[in-house]
Amino acid sequence: MNGVSLLTMAVSLMAAGSSSGMSAPTAARVDSVHNLVAIEFVESPTSGFAVTGGLLGVPDSAGRFPERYQRSDPVTGRMALPGRPAGGDLLIFTDLAPGSYRVAMVFLGESKLAKQLLKGESFPEDRILVYGDTLSQITFTVGERQALYLGRLVRHTRPSLDDKNEMWKSWIDWNAGDERRALQSLAKRKDLAAWKDLVSAQLVTLEKSHGAASER
Repeated sequence: MNGVSLLTMAVSLMAAGSSSGMSAPTAARVDSVHNLVAIEFVESPTSGFAVTGGLLGVPDSAGRFPERYQRSDPVTGRMALPGRPAGGDLLIFTDLAPGSYRVAMVFLGESKLAKQLLKGESFPEDRILVYGDTLSQITFTVGERQALYLGRLVRHTRPSLDDKNEMWKSWIDWNAGDERRALQSLAKRKDLAAWKDLVSAQLVTLEKSHGAASER
């Protein structure tokens, strides 16, 4: 899928949310809301893809995540802002209205290494739809002034030995990842200076927790 198709899809999703009874995205967002949620996405084996963005899903007014993906709830007016890459394999979502969300899609594009190796040749873009997945760890609740790390999603790709219709098979699983390393990486980014206090506070909490565990 090319970049134009991805952009068209994202715009149409936003339009669907705004046409379902919500006056505007700002109706679901308060300027004072300040938070950051991060998740990692990696591939095994490593490919030439890099994280380029992502989308969240929101529950309906009863608090359930509907089977059909939605990024806004027409009753509450709450909307999930799109995410952006934050270096390496990290995807971040910021300044979300307090509430529950579910990671829905991860967008992948050409990595810097692939650009160097391909030298101008086109490289396909990809999207990973995880909204309907059964992984409970990608559903989260966030409040104001929080920095959350959701762990790491891993897409495994292997040759298909028992399916004549497909040469490759893939599946996604979750692991806890390295929260400290991920947050340290975010704390160093100049473009995330506005969230550094939240990230630093979470790092302090991790250090205290690690120290208490070591004393036991």
